[in-house]
Amino acid sequence: MYPIPWYVALLETMPETFLVVKLGFKLFGTDVDTKKALLISLLNGIFSYFVRRMPLVFGLHTILIIIFLALLVKASLKYSTGHCFASVAAGSLILGVLQSTVLYFLLLITSRTVDDLAGKPWLNILYFIPIAIIMILLYRWVSKNNFLLYHSKNNTGTGKHEKR
Repeated sequence: MYPIPWYVALLETMPETFLVVKLGFKLFGTDVDTKKALLISLLNGIFSYFVRRMPLVFGLHTILIIIFLALLVKASLKYSTGHCFASVAAGSLILGVLQSTVLYFLLLITSRTVDDLAGKPWLNILYFIPIAIIMILLYRWVSKNNFLLYHSKNNTGTGKHEKR
């Protein structure tokens, strides 16, 4: 994984994290406060910026970022560890699937390669826009239809989870 400049952390990683948290928790029946999600996104963006500069084995960056995000969410929101990891994993999985598919088509259409993303960091931000739009639409659909991946026994039906 290639290092990212600060502006990619600010304009891609932070909004990405925000959407992962909001959508992931929504799929498990929990509404995360927008201000808290923004703070979590800021802290995760800073962490991601530094982790992506480390010379680690491919894929380890992503695993570390997801674990950090789940622990950060747990510390910030005080939900159970399992609920936090499941929600972050669900949001991250959706993001990963969208990145894999949408990015593939965008690179194909624009005759770019993955190497171009490292050499031209603004492409990361530009290519994130359609992914963000899809995630926002998916969040709205999940909210409108009260769609849940899993209905926790701690879910009171109000979209709020009991804190543990």
